Amino acid sequence: MPKEFINSHLQRGESKIGCIVGIMISSILLALGLRVYPIYHSNSRFFEAVEDIASRARNMDQETIQTEIIKKAKELKISEALEPGAINVWRVITQENGMCTVRIKYARKVKLFGLPALVMTTNREIAKSIVI
Repeated sequence: MPKEFINSHLQRGESKIGCIVGIMISSILLALGLRVYPIYHSNSRFFEAVEDIASRARNMDQETIQTEIIKKAKELKISEALEPGAINVWRVITQENGMCTVRIKYARKVKLFGLPALVMTTNREIAKSIVI
């Protein structure tokens, strides 16, 4: 038998145990991704919506802006954003221009198959200028 065939089982990645470990690690990462991605995606969509609402704040008062943001959080099922103090809105208008600032602060827990929950913390401030 040629020498390269005899030692081929000693090469990295060629063993059955290495293959099983690789499959297990890949499965764990896939399962974590399936738990984390939906939350990451809904947060991303929420931030885009808040930026859009803040940029349209010229024709809205502060309460209307907050109501629109809360409506979007409900639509995306982000219950943590509905808690008191999670969303703060400031709208300042001067004679020439204005500014709409939205501060978003909440934490979402991701359950990880019996392990301690992963906490995804959001602390973001979005500021858009308002042209009058």
